[in-house]
Amino acid sequence: MVVIAEKKRITKESFQKFLEGQDHYKLDPANDYEELSMEQNFSLANYRRKKLAKTGDRSKNGNLGYLTFDEAAFLAKVSRGMIYKWIDDGKFSAVKIGNISRVKRDEFEAWLEERKGN
Repeated sequence: MVVIAEKKRITKESFQKFLEGQDHYKLDPANDYEELSMEQNFSLANYRRKKLAKTGDRSKNGNLGYLTFDEAAFLAKVSRGMIYKWIDDGKFSAVKIGNISRVKRDEFEAWLEERKGN
């Protein structure tokens, strides 16, 4: 504890020790996700925050370069099944790393813009 302006304040170090010493309280994982603050698309950032709050697993979200199929469906306002169909039709590509599949974000967004123009 430190005293600032005649008020007691807790230090970051003592708060971290408190968190480590108990198992009831947890930090919101959305606050620990740096890429969310760098996300330009506000609605996608909120979608990822909600998903992260629900699952607690950051690997279930995409990143700045790649989208999950659910995120791609969210952006295109279609079902996840339609994303699979478009990939099968060659509209855009997906990459698979281990057992995780993602859509290349720049390619997908370019295709979406082209699609809106037609």
